[in-house]
Amino acid sequence: MVCSIIRVIPLVLVLVFSQCSQRLIKKERLREINEYYDGKTYALREEIKFSQTEVWKKGTLVKIYIESTPSLLKLKVYPIQDTRESSVGKLADYIINDDVKKREYELADVEEWVNQKFSQVEQNAKKTKK
Repeated sequence: MVCSIIRVIPLVLVLVFSQCSQRLIKKERLREINEYYDGKTYALREEIKFSQTEVWKKGTLVKIYIESTPSLLKLKVYPIQDTRESSVGKLADYIINDDVKKREYELADVEEWVNQKFSQVEQNAKKTKK
């Protein structure tokens, strides 16, 4: 009896921890979503205050990407002149897992969320005046 209980405990632990680590966006799908946003430029619809001294004004041009953890969906931004690999992304917005009752997000959900905070800028429109 004790032997069979000891065999079951690791299985139960694996099942419990696999459920706890469920992401709002599955890893494979997250890669596809970030590829969709890669290369696109967005303008802030409103000012974002990252700290007491760092504020990005409405209209600032940015690139975006999404991160997903078991508890948070994060919308991050970085300057358009940087690459994602060389830039430290700034947290522009987030969704807490408990607030959405642990449902999974798809591209359409993310796109709706992004469009609340940003407007997409056409490639020709991002040239600056001299």
